[in-house]
Amino acid sequence: MVILLARDIVGLAVFSAAVIIDFSLTGIGLKQVPASLTLGGYDASRFESSGISFSFAGDNSRDLVVGIRSISIQGFTSSNLLPEPILSFVDATVSHIWLPLEACLAFEKAFGIQFDVASDLYLVNETIHQALLAENATLVFAIGTDTVSPDVVNVTFPYASFDLQLTDDYPNIRNATRYIPLRRAANNT
Repeated sequence: MVILLARDIVGLAVFSAAVIIDFSLTGIGLKQVPASLTLGGYDASRFESSGISFSFAGDNSRDLVVGIRSISIQGFTSSNLLPEPILSFVDATVSHIWLPLEACLAFEKAFGIQFDVASDLYLVNETIHQALLAENATLVFAIGTDTVSPDVVNVTFPYASFDLQLTDDYPNIRNATRYIPLRRAANNT
């Protein structure tokens, strides 16, 4: 960051900071995961080249669309949770993963989680939470530029990335409740 110092007409110091237009914030709020703030560029220690280039789309409302080829669980159980590949819009401002109903039902079965109609979320009871922690479950997303290309990059997330908690100020929640940020999409797109 560049800080510029200027003097106004009465001689008082005035500070102006240059705008930073590229930053990255990772690991914030995750238990036992180191956090990182990067201003400009990228953190090379967190980067492994996959050899795949993801291009931005011409549609500004869906500028980054990737093909999710599969979602698998390692540790807790072993299964593919995505019945068929889908195209998915990546939006860093949305904290939920929107998947087709068939994939959500596979998550329910694999993790033992329950869909709560009142909150429209997948809630996790303490027993299931402890089992997922004990098994050190991870989710692996196989992502490509589309749904058919053989080239994919595997992105692995520990269960801790999905171990979120609602407070009683969330609509239709009475007590602090664990949930997985999974939402039922209206269709496969």
